[in-house]
Amino acid sequence: MSQKVALITGGARGIGKKIGLALARKDWNVAICYRTSQNDAEETVGIIQEIGSQAYSLKADVSDPEAAKELVKNVEKKFGRIDALINCAGPYHRTNILKETPEGWNAMFDNNLHPVFYLSQAVSEGMIERESGRIINFSMA
Repeated sequence: MSQKVALITGGARGIGKKIGLALARKDWNVAICYRTSQNDAEETVGIIQEIGSQAYSLKADVSDPEAAKELVKNVEKKFGRIDALINCAGPYHRTNILKETPEGWNAMFDNNLHPVFYLSQAVSEGMIERESGRIINFSMA
């Protein structure tokens, strides 16, 4: 069996980074998706490689359904599979619900919920074919 592969959105920093490092220690290959944290993503890839696993980073705005599909294609092309999708991306802004604007509300869904839907659909085909896979979603506040 091939080495397992995780795709982690928001994997350059925070919980996503910690998960990537933990999986690398368990001999997983790791693909890090970032939108704005290129330096952090490259640093995380370097640490994963020092651990002994393969890793690479990709810039993608996963709130765009086509970009999400392309991200999955690129990871599958690089590693041949995705065994775990770990959704950690999504900016959060603390706003009193009574003071929230429709634009802010929509942005929360666009950046936090829609990517989960787009990416889950994109990775599911390979997971179904292999009859194996995991999709894990984190929500942070």
